[in-house]
Amino acid sequence: MDFVERIDLLLKEKNLKRSALCEAVEIDSTSISVWKKRGTIPSGDVCVKIAKYLNVDVEYLITGCQKKEPEKAQAKTDNSFILQTLSTLQNDIDKSFKTVIDALKK
Repeated sequence: MDFVERIDLLLKEKNLKRSALCEAVEIDSTSISVWKKRGTIPSGDVCVKIAKYLNVDVEYLITGCQKKEPEKAQAKTDNSFILQTLSTLQNDIDKSFKTVIDALKK
């Protein structure tokens, strides 16, 4: 599947028209047909605008490959570590307060 086919597929999935895309990203209404005919893609800034309009990653739009999501997996790992650390700190604080309270009672 090429660049224009991915655009057309996304437009169809989102029930949008090419003309609406062209208007939104400020390109000529014949641009997409020209890219298809020539087998080209537009400049980077236009690709970014199209990707934003279609709510997809630019890499997917250009290559058809989805970005792997190690950042999200890493974020989950980082969040788990942070939560575990906070829990440990809270337990240490609770023990310290208990020790202080017990010492004050004596």
